[in-house]
Amino acid sequence: MKRIVIISILILTNININAQDKTNLQIEIDVVAPQTKSYFYNDLNNVIYTSDIKKGEEGFNAVYGLKVAYDYKLFNKLSVGVLSGFHNDNKQSFSHVRLGGAIKYLFIGDYGYDIYLQLANNFSLNKSKFKSGVNIKLGASYLVYKVENMNYTFSLFWEQNYYNVEGANKLIGFYDEIPRSLTVHSYGIGLGISFL
Repeated sequence: MKRIVIISILILTNININAQDKTNLQIEIDVVAPQTKSYFYNDLNNVIYTSDIKKGEEGFNAVYGLKVAYDYKLFNKLSVGVLSGFHNDNKQSFSHVRLGGAIKYLFIGDYGYDIYLQLANNFSLNKSKFKSGVNIKLGASYLVYKVENMNYTFSLFWEQNYYNVEGANKLIGFYDEIPRSLTVHSYGIGLGISFL
């Protein structure tokens, strides 16, 4: 028991020491280019169909987003955080608020050079377009410029969005189309400012 108490005190002391000046507030603008879309739907006979739409088959499509994240440096090279944002897919007019969390591995020094994994929920602003969704994002951020306690960053990422479109508007327009789900795989870039 004594050993467990000593180990717990050492861990908490280490976390407390690392916590001083180890928070980060980041604001980022994202531009995302969808690469593939997989749409699942039923017909009136309950037969399931899938339609894969590849980049270039539907004209230019981009998703724009604004993200605000707050990170806490848990250990020397690892941080956890919460995020919120607003995103809009201009092809489907899928507008949504995004809430979730992220984990970052800081591979050089403090914030600015990191690899991150983000998981978030997409809350629809128009239920006739889609009901709800989930976002998973894997990316890397790079420091471009630093001024006192601000880092200007550039990020590259891959993401997947799953949208529940049950009961929403038809995406293809077949008379017997019953929407089920839409999965979108994308690549994107982000420009951000971190307040250390």
